[in-house]
Parts: sequence; structure tokens; C-alpha cells
Amino acid sequence: MRTWKSYRPTKFRKGQLPDTGLVVGRRESISRIRCPEEPEEAVHGGYDALVMYPGAVVVTATEAALSAPAIALAVRQAVEAAMDGESAVRHVCLALPAAAAPSAADGQIFAQQLADELGVEVVATTTGIATALHGTLFSGSDQPGCGWYRFQRGRAAEWIGHRYPAPGWEQLLPRTDAASGELSLVPIPAGLAVRRSDASMPGAVEEARRVPVHPGRPRLVLGHPADGELSPLAVAELLRKASPQFRERVQLVPTDLQTSSARWNQRLADQLGHPVVASTGMISGDGAEVAITTVRDVSGEPTWEPPALALRYSPGGPAEVVEVAPPPRGWLVFDASQYRQAPPPGGGVAASGGWLARVVPSGLALLPIGHDPGEVGSMPFEPNRLTVAVVCTEECEVSPLPALRALLDALPLSSRQRLRLVAVDSVPPEPAEEIRELADAYGAQFDRGTSAGTSIGSRTEAPGEQRTVVMAPVSPPAAAEPKTRILPVPSGPALRGPDAVLVPAQKDAVTLAGDPGCSAAERSEFARWSGVCPDAAASVDTTTDADSRIDHAAVRLYLGSGEWSGTALNSALRGSDPDVPRHYVACLTAGLRRLPSHCGVVFLRVTDRIGLDSAYSAGDVLTEPGFLSAMGARPGNAGEAGGAEVVIWSRTARRTTAVNPPDLPEEVVFPAGSRFKVLGVDLATGGNALVVFLAELPTGSELPAGPESDRVLLDELRAALRRGRGESPVEPTEAQAERCDVPVGLVLRRRSEVAQARR
Repeated sequence: MRTWKSYRPTKFRKGQLPDTGLVVGRRESISRIRCPEEPEEAVHGGYDALVMYPGAVVVTATEAALSAPAIALAVRQAVEAAMDGESAVRHVCLALPAAAAPSAADGQIFAQQLADELGVEVVATTTGIATALHGTLFSGSDQPGCGWYRFQRGRAAEWIGHRYPAPGWEQLLPRTDAASGELSLVPIPAGLAVRRSDASMPGAVEEARRVPVHPGRPRLVLGHPADGELSPLAVAELLRKASPQFRERVQLVPTDLQTSSARWNQRLADQLGHPVVASTGMISGDGAEVAITTVRDVSGEPTWEPPALALRYSPGGPAEVVEVAPPPRGWLVFDASQYRQAPPPGGGVAASGGWLARVVPSGLALLPIGHDPGEVGSMPFEPNRLTVAVVCTEECEVSPLPALRALLDALPLSSRQRLRLVAVDSVPPEPAEEIRELADAYGAQFDRGTSAGTSIGSRTEAPGEQRTVVMAPVSPPAAAEPKTRILPVPSGPALRGPDAVLVPAQKDAVTLAGDPGCSAAERSEFARWSGVCPDAAASVDTTTDADSRIDHAAVRLYLGSGEWSGTALNSALRGSDPDVPRHYVACLTAGLRRLPSHCGVVFLRVTDRIGLDSAYSAGDVLTEPGFLSAMGARPGNAGEAGGAEVVIWSRTARRTTAVNPPDLPEEVVFPAGSRFKVLGVDLATGGNALVVFLAELPTGSELPAGPESDRVLLDELRAALRRGRGESPVEPTEAQAERCDVPVGLVLRRRSEVAQARR
């Protein structure tokens, strides 16, 4: 190790340093010292990637220059040149070996001598070498006292850590002597390596030092396959001794199958009583931007790369994905946790048919846009296999097979070699059989349902446990009891003309979409009001539950054509009528929730286009105050000139085939208060009607989806419209056409009322 014993402070006049025979160059905040015969690139290394402090300068040198007799004078020359520059230099980092170590000859410290002589703050290291790695200079070993020190004129040296520049988590790291007798801690660039105290595997720490530095998270690299079993109890005790801030930010990095497993990490979280974030394998890459994790086998050899980079394990709960890997070949990022298939070369819509691949702890879930993975999201990570689960129901209009084949073909061979395909219970028998055949073709394991992947640590209700609901007795209405009539606010000719204007519905007036449920009192009141008797309704409703029969009766009332039909109810809701029977709305909402959902494209037709051309703009978020009916297929009159066609991506609309006569075209109903985002507007051209493209937003979402998600959904809606124009249209009944004739999210108001409200 160099001791810098040849340097003695000497007074030189400014600019009069003797010739050292070395070349001192500078690029931005890095001063480089080299021999004349060496190329300029010889000293670059990784120093250009350093994220420097304002007013800081780094001085470094080649190995050949460090052996030159005049290296100390060259260092001083580099420091003086930096201090004479235009920018104010507050401190100098000597990225030179042992510049902070005392000289063996006289005990002098070169860094302290420079600080005293030049009056500048100097940062230097005691170790033999400081290496540039992932934007930081690391100086550390398992010996006490190693690291970076700060030197100032007339002050004692101050230890500042093992990394320069110090990441925000540097001061959160526990001391290396904080480990119990069972564990030992070794500083590494990314944080700390945790090893068994009796471990002796050569090169294990060197491998841990290659884990990239994350600017926001310290990392604990757990053991080595050759070290033997690492106890989660001992690691929990170590984390318990650390500060709460450290526990909140630390990321565990496993090095073997044991510490990668969900069971080991779940046990750690349970013992600690605090969530822990763990990568799914050994991390490589450049830290925060592009990284991959690789699962190691029992001998420490890399095997495969999981889609989930990191998982959060909570005490008693299922794991959550917190970081995902880059998408597989031919797929693009859809949002923070989902991939979509890339469009074909030359443009157009991808053949995925609206299917996304969502990263879940166990692997990937293939599901329609807007669909929830359900129990698949709770299946645990398994370091020995990749699970690809298909989530769909009978309502899914597009087969998952093309997208599934594209996804499997895009996976690396190492992932396909440990593949398991799962068709969840809701997948209809025919596509489930096709998925099984596909599993055979790929040599993969096939499972039906998610029972084979029960969540580790998740809490579930006791099997067979049911909730008992007591309902107030319902009496049939008296023969002479008058029925309350809904008085719809005029929405037709009464408000048409120069005094009428279409305006967005008031958001604060609608809270029905998030309504928690329907009470027994509301069902009792609705039954009295509507004349529905639950016992009599059993003749047309095969459900044995009285609540269900009343709720379904409300749905059938909405789908009818009488004075309490959906058209009348929606007119009252859209007109903010205070006399709307809330019990009817509550029972109808509950009844719709009992029906299967429709995830996909739906259509409706607005016959009067007056005011619509300028009413919708891409990016608008609108709230529909009433229940909204739409058709599952494109109606025959949808494209007629003079009207407007609305194409919607549905997330939660309910299919009504279970309560409608079988010969009627399929109608879906959105709950009152649903929100929609305008994705695009195609103005009327030639014989084509105005077309408005909408996407239903999740209930309670404050922020609409991002532009990438919007673009993909808009492509899907346009493709569905093109298909609909080429297929035979459906013919809705007169009542259905009337219910679907609604300018979504817009209501008619008098201009005088609008002007008064804006004052």
C-alpha cells in the first residue's frame, strides 16, 4: 500500500509548481493524472458516471502515475488548478489509494497535509484502492476504521462512510458490529452483505460487491449458497436492532433458493412484525434504471429471471409486486405492472385482442384490459418455476389463445423450461382445454384453478362461514294504496331550442357508483312501493334468497317499458329530481351487482346530435348521473347520419341476459354515477355519424389512466368499431333503443341557469 511518504508541504508561488513529468487533465469535475505516454482514456474508468456534489472535485490517477516520484506534487497541482477555476471548490475528493492512511515513516497523513496547506476540505480513503461502481466510489472492507474521511485545516479527521458521494441511505446503515454472534456484516457498495459468522466461502463478498447501488434503497445481500442455511430469525433480530427508517427502506437480495422463497421471506416478515421488500433473485444491471434478478440454484449458478424484480411481504398477508422487469421480447410497458403486445411492423393493432400480461408474485397473469387477477394475485412466488395464469370468464369476447402463444414465445428459454400454465376456475371449459393442449405443446405443467398455489400467509374466512342478514317483514300493498309516480324532468322538446345547452353533469351530485349496498329497510320500502312480493316473485325468479328476488325485481322494472322504466328513472336522475325513490335506486344497484360483469366493448346510439360536436373533447372525464344502458353489439341504426355513435370500453357494466327474455339482444347496464374518460372524437364526415370513444374509469379512481393506456384502449375501440361495421348489426327493441339514447355524462340545461351558476 502506498504511504505518500515522499511528500512534504512546500511553499510555492501561485502557478510556479515544478514540472512533475506527469500530465494533469480535467473534464468537468474530474481531474486526471497520467503519464505522458498513456492515452487520455486510460484514467476515465467509471468516474464520469459519478453524481457529484456542487463545488466538489475528484482527483484520480493511473497506476503508472501513482508510481511516479512526483505524484504528490502532481496531486497538489491538480488541486490548485481546480481551486483556481471559475466555480467555487468547497472540497476535493482524492480517489487515490491510502491518501488518508498515516505514513509508516512519520505518521503524517497526505490528505491532512493538503487540507492544512491549501485551506480546502479534503475527502480521502484509508484503503488500498477506491473503485468507481454505479455512480459511487466505494471504500470499505470488514476491517474496522476503513472508509472515507473528511479532513479540514486545524481539525481532527472525521469518518463519513464507505461511499462517496454518499447516497441518502448511507447514515441509516447499522454498524457492522450490530449483528449477533450468528451473523456477520461486511460493507459492500450497495449496502451490506449478511453472512453466517462461520462462513468461509472465498469470493462470496466479492460477488456481493457486484450488486448495483440503488440511490433510494440500501440493500442487504443475504448469505451465499455455500455458506449453509441463513436463519430468518437471525435476520429479523438484525433488522429489529436497526432504525425504523432503515427497515422502511432496506431491500433484501437473496443469493440462493432458500432466501428467494416466499416461505422464508414471509416468515421473516411475520417474525419482524413489519413489511419487508425482497428481490426475487440476485440483482444485476445499473441500479435504479435497468435491472434484472436472477434466481440462483443450490450451487449458486444462475437459472432464470422472474418477471417480478421485487416483492413486499407483509405480516400475515400476501406478497405484493413493487418492481417489475423489462417486458419480454415483442411486448411493451402498458403501466407500472402490466405489459401489452407490441403492434405489428408498419402500424396497426396488435393481435392480442385487448389482453394484457400483468406481473404477479408467481409470474404472469394474462387477462383482459381492466380485469382484476383475483386469486392469481395471491399465488406465491416460487423460485423453481414460473406460473402463467389465464384469467377470463364467459363474458370475454376474444379468445386468450393468440395472446397466450405470443407471450409464451416471447419468454426466454430458461423461463419456458420451468413453466406452469394455470386456467383459473372462471375460464370456460373449451378455452381451458385449449390451454391444457398448449401446455402439452410447450412441455409445461397444467393446473385447473388456483388451489395449487395457495397464498402463503394470507388470511381467509373460515370455510362454510356465512353472514346472516335479517330482513324486515314485507307486506303486500293495500289494494287502494296509490303508487308513487316518478315524474321525469323533460329531456326532449321542452328543453330544445335556443335556450338549451348540453353541459357536463355535476360530479358532486352523484354518489351512487360507490354506494356500499342496499339495506333491509330499503328493500322493504321498495317492495311496498313497487308492489313486489318476494314470495310471489319466486315463480319467475329461481333464487331462493328473498333479497336476491327483490333486487332482481328492481332490475326487471328498469328493463321494462312502464312508468317506472329505466328511461323514466334515468330522466329523473339526470334532472336531479329530489323525488327520485332512493330505495328503487339502491335495490337496482344491488340487483346489478348480482349479475355477471361485461369487460369489453359496448355501443349506444344518440339520435339527436345537436350540441354534441363541441361537447366532447379528448381527455375529458365525465360522470353519468343515471344508470347507463348500452348494447353488447353494434345496433343497426348506430351509424346513421344526424346522430352520434358512442363506443365504450366497459369494466363493470352488468349483463342482463339472466333477467331478460332469451330472444332479446344483449343489453348491459352501468351503475349510476359511473365515470368515463373521453379517449377520442371522430367528427361526422360524409355519411358517417359522429363517433365518441369512451373508457369507463374504476370506481373511486382520482386520476384517469395515462396516455399509453389511453392509446391502447382507443386502438381496441377503433378495431371493435371496424369489426362491428363489417358484421350484421343487432336490432334493439324500442324500449332498449330509448334507454340507450343518452348523451353520456352530459345533461340539458337552460342557458340562463348555466349563466347564473357561473356568476
